[in-house]
Amino acid sequence: MLRDKWHLYVLTILFLSVLTFRLFFSLSIPGFTGDNAYATLRQVDHISEHYGIMLYDDLSYGGRELLVSPLFYYFLTFSRFFISETFVFKILPEVLLSLLVVVVYFITYELTKEKGSALIAALLSGFVPLVIGATLNSLSSYSLFFLIFLMLFFFLIKINQGELAYVDWFVFLSFLLPLIHPGALIFVLALIFYWILILAESSSLKPVTTELVLFSIFLVSLVEFVIFKEAFLEHGLSLIRYNLPSRIIEDYFVEFSALSLLYSLGIVSVILGCIGIYIALFKTKSYNIFLFIGLILSVLLLLLLKLVDFSIGILFLSISFPILAGFSLRYIYRYLSNLRFSRTILYFNVLLVFSILLFSVLPSYTTAKSVIHYGVSEEEIRALSVLKDLPQGIVLADLEEGNMVNYYADKKTLLDRNFLLISNANFVVRDAKLIFLGSSDLLTSQRIANNEITYVYFSFRTKERYNSTTFLYSENTQCVETLHNETYQIFRVIC
Repeated sequence: MLRDKWHLYVLTILFLSVLTFRLFFSLSIPGFTGDNAYATLRQVDHISEHYGIMLYDDLSYGGRELLVSPLFYYFLTFSRFFISETFVFKILPEVLLSLLVVVVYFITYELTKEKGSALIAALLSGFVPLVIGATLNSLSSYSLFFLIFLMLFFFLIKINQGELAYVDWFVFLSFLLPLIHPGALIFVLALIFYWILILAESSSLKPVTTELVLFSIFLVSLVEFVIFKEAFLEHGLSLIRYNLPSRIIEDYFVEFSALSLLYSLGIVSVILGCIGIYIALFKTKSYNIFLFIGLILSVLLLLLLKLVDFSIGILFLSISFPILAGFSLRYIYRYLSNLRFSRTILYFNVLLVFSILLFSVLPSYTTAKSVIHYGVSEEEIRALSVLKDLPQGIVLADLEEGNMVNYYADKKTLLDRNFLLISNANFVVRDAKLIFLGSSDLLTSQRIANNEITYVYFSFRTKERYNSTTFLYSENTQCVETLHNETYQIFRVIC
């Protein structure tokens, strides 16, 4: 009996290992990492108090309309009624993200029918450096989104195998997905590419699969259009990247290289994943694996057209490659088993595990340490409490800190990461950058006046971002008063 279920015990240990890894870092600081976490907290607080989603934000950009996918916020609010805030905000998202390991295992097993390959895929999915960097301690809607995203693929694979009991679940989750994140549009594109790949092979989908694919494309597109109708009309398909300003896109793409991409995704996943793509397209014609190839093609197209934030696009790739890696391992093991050396597979497994530890687990650990370094500490919370006690005014903080200042200091901010319906986002981002750089006192003074800035919050993150030790304008003029002169500096404009 134990021999039959050994893979389930290993999978459980793997899930608990990933969860322990994530919780070790997440619980090490009181605050969160990333601005989106504080946007989520503000929505949850608003729902708890007003029993509805926040549709107008008095503090963001000095006051603006909000368009949001509401389900994740309602899910957290509902959970908070029954369990502690620490569990809901700190532990629950990490549990959901760790469950991706389990879903990846079952998807890979359905594709390969080999437990060892599926376990390796699960291990790879649990330690993707970029996923750690984007989701650790961030209270991200991706924790629920990617879980449902992969479950939809799993159910579609089961339906392709003739198990029609999963049809109702597929339809239900197709409705939930666009209510969590507009990234559901990538699911639509993945299905379209999946269909194209099937037709390119002179084959066709089963009637039930065809109906479900068409239904999902229509349903997800309709729900997203209803929620983001105004943004669609104003931004078009750039809604997928939340109207990210071109200035930020240019700065962001410069920072990435092929080497950093391999480091972010994990070199083992990328190499084995590429082998899996080759095997699926040219050797086995495995149509179920076309789902994940379709996902990769859709993301690459969006990245090429710059319709999706680079980090978000790579995040979707990072959940695909471990599954493709597990698929390729099936054929690698079969090839090795035909060799004359009896211990070839053993040596290969030792090399594989060592490579995963070196190129996936170790970079994930390094990334996790970096994520926590940029998280909100007790010291920063105390500094923001100083800002909270000051008279009302607009605060200039880095775009990665806007919602954090809103949440802790209850002050209006000039900008944050949510650019939807912000028509002058490029100009605001430009002004904020030039003010922080402080190259010209006259121009800095004009930009501060034009944006009606009262306070400047200069954290260590801002110092690192702009390679500066302090707010330069404060050193060259008498128009700025220093209020908090420590790691987290606060300045007030007095003229």
